[in-house]
Amino acid sequence: MEEAIELSTYRIVQESLNNIYKHSSATAAQINLQRTSPRALMITIEDNGEGVEEQLDLVNLSQAGHYGLVGIEERVKLLGGRLRIQNRAEGGLLIQAEIPHPKS
Repeated sequence: MEEAIELSTYRIVQESLNNIYKHSSATAAQINLQRTSPRALMITIEDNGEGVEEQLDLVNLSQAGHYGLVGIEERVKLLGGRLRIQNRAEGGLLIQAEIPHPKS
């Protein structure tokens, strides 16, 4: 199970960085991995780019052929986690994925 969590964590970060590169016009990005409890891991990815539409609808993105954020959401759900995607007040986007992770 830990290998699946590690691979999913890698893929979440990879897809987030790919989205930043392709869509955000950001000049900076930050990634943070943090244990929020003995059994949970928080992945935070922030950028200073353009952000997303205020009423972001992942279904519409999928229908338009944009699967990055949809894929992140699916990975997080499969792991039993929670995903938050929101624009930052100072500009850019914040993605936070909290996923269960066994104590190592």
